[in-house]
Amino acid sequence: MSTHIIDVDLEPKPQPPPPAALTRALRDLVSAETGLEASPISAAHDARRVQIERYVFIGPESTHHPFRLAFFGGLRGDDRFSARAFAEFARDLIDAPELATGFHLYFYPVTAPSQYGDGPVAVGGGNLFADLWRDSPLPEPYLVERELAVVQFHGVIALLGLDHLGGLAVQLHGSWSSLQEALVQPVLADAAQCHALAPVGDWVATRRQSLTSGGVLRPKPFELSVKIPLTTPAREQARTLRVTLHSILRHYRAVIAESQHL
Repeated sequence: MSTHIIDVDLEPKPQPPPPAALTRALRDLVSAETGLEASPISAAHDARRVQIERYVFIGPESTHHPFRLAFFGGLRGDDRFSARAFAEFARDLIDAPELATGFHLYFYPVTAPSQYGDGPVAVGGGNLFADLWRDSPLPEPYLVERELAVVQFHGVIALLGLDHLGGLAVQLHGSWSSLQEALVQPVLADAAQCHALAPVGDWVATRRQSLTSGGVLRPKPFELSVKIPLTTPAREQARTLRVTLHSILRHYRAVIAESQHL
């Protein structure tokens, strides 16, 4: 009796797009007229230069020293839309710069390029969150750690698309309990107008998905994780994240104003 082996042609999984494809809309906005600057960060690795794209928007001056906020996206290879949300948010700021009065805003649309398709910034790497603050030899965690330590942000916002999430979640990391009511709850109320919220149990922040918890940073920035289900349609996902970014900026400005009147 002969045995016949049947070859099954399995359809390959779609490959993540290269970082350059994800950030094209942001690059198109860069010019002296718009005020959006491109200033990538890089490090040497395996005899070549590894780069993470960085975009900076300087808002109009205010009566206080500028507050520096960092926005990280593209932390996982299955995230397609945080870069798009950043581009739409940046376009809003260009059209109405007063929205960013008193702020210096830093955007990192593809923070972990090694998890995406082949491209000029792709490198071999692992889990960025797991590698941070562990003396990793890989360039991505080194660059993120250096940026957090040198720029000394007042706040860090990370966008994440995740499986098995029951809705949008905005999580606060660290000991900034005062911001839960003043910042997180108003932001969730605004976001709920666009997307169903996750069950309360999904709002618990963990060190496993924190960019700052493992580092000794002075001053210590507040950190928010904005998490949205990967199953959310593209247009809705980008729109929800854009609304959430606007809400964070607006309510954090209110927090600053309140603290200055204490």
